[in-house]
Amino acid sequence: STWDCLAMQIRHPLTDDEFFKLLLPAIAKVKCAHTLFFPSAMVMERGTRFPADLKFLGEKVFLFAAPADKTSVPSGSELLSVNGRPIGEIIKDLLPALQAQGGNSGWKQVILENDFQNYYYYIVERPDRFEIQYRNRETGLEESAVLRASKEETLKNHWKNWYPAADGAPLKLEFNDEHRAAIITVKSFVRGRAKSYDQDFEKTVSRFFSEVRNKEKEVDKLILDMRGNEGGNNPEKFYSYIAMENSFNPDAGKGEKSRIIKPASNRFEGKVVLLANRRSISAQETFVSIFKANKRGAVVGEATPGCYRGLCGGKKHRLVLPNSRFEIRIPMYASVRAYDGAVDYRPGEGFPADIQIKETIDVILAERDAAMEFALGFIRK
Repeated sequence: STWDCLAMQIRHPLTDDEFFKLLLPAIAKVKCAHTLFFPSAMVMERGTRFPADLKFLGEKVFLFAAPADKTSVPSGSELLSVNGRPIGEIIKDLLPALQAQGGNSGWKQVILENDFQNYYYYIVERPDRFEIQYRNRETGLEESAVLRASKEETLKNHWKNWYPAADGAPLKLEFNDEHRAAIITVKSFVRGRAKSYDQDFEKTVSRFFSEVRNKEKEVDKLILDMRGNEGGNNPEKFYSYIAMENSFNPDAGKGEKSRIIKPASNRFEGKVVLLANRRSISAQETFVSIFKANKRGAVVGEATPGCYRGLCGGKKHRLVLPNSRFEIRIPMYASVRAYDGAVDYRPGEGFPADIQIKETIDVILAERDAAMEFALGFIRK
């Protein structure tokens, strides 16, 4: 068993760093994105970190400036190796230590886009300098550079890029008169997140849909932008604002009253496009499952980063190991999605987009929104 294998590896007293490195792959075998495992504050505060963020696009990894990055390497350059090791080899070493729903590899890439610095420090090595090989974004040539390890405290924070300040309030509504469309952005189902931006989640959502309904002569299409949605609670309640008669929640048991979703009185009945990506996690993935199960419209973007079979979430039990002070948070609620065998989903994968829009480094650097551009063109036809 996993625990027997761990016990066999402990042949002498371990430092807290060694113990944490040993436990990471064991926790990851649970395959649950909501099971969170952190080292002690003492471990997190130690040492220095790799001074740049990464972006994963297909099999390639790109460098982006982190707050502490003072190098001349152009943002968007492809990272090829670190200290003589190919980046693909390094990532292969890191992946088994990362928690993900069903083991979803897309979610593990999201983790590394937030926390590569920490996991490199925990698992690979702790150098004072990093000699990197990269393909220069501006010249196309392979070049080398030496990056100093950084003491910047922000690089030691787990999930430092999770909810960027630039995102602002989680709920937004805009109208695109040219396309006769409303665009509702939902970055979070967490009521507390909305409250921190002086938004009452329930009242704001209801007001948005009332505004859309009041413009039904000018607006007959809706784009729901839920990319990067961090999850939260009650996605089925939000779905009620676009629900048709006989809508159901595949996450609820067949005998549960909550399986039927009653349409809201101010629901939108027109054409709907849903934008999702590999950061559409937790309750947002549940929303995607409801949307797809009821065939309410097209999902555009990327596959969700969880598991089509369900998830564990809800309230978490917090456990702190007494000697190391490592912390594990264990979700106490399990959700099993009810899909028949005719649905062609593969274990360990989330819900695929009906229309996949792949990000490219050119689009990212140009600050274009390819998925939104496509969605607007799609609903116009």
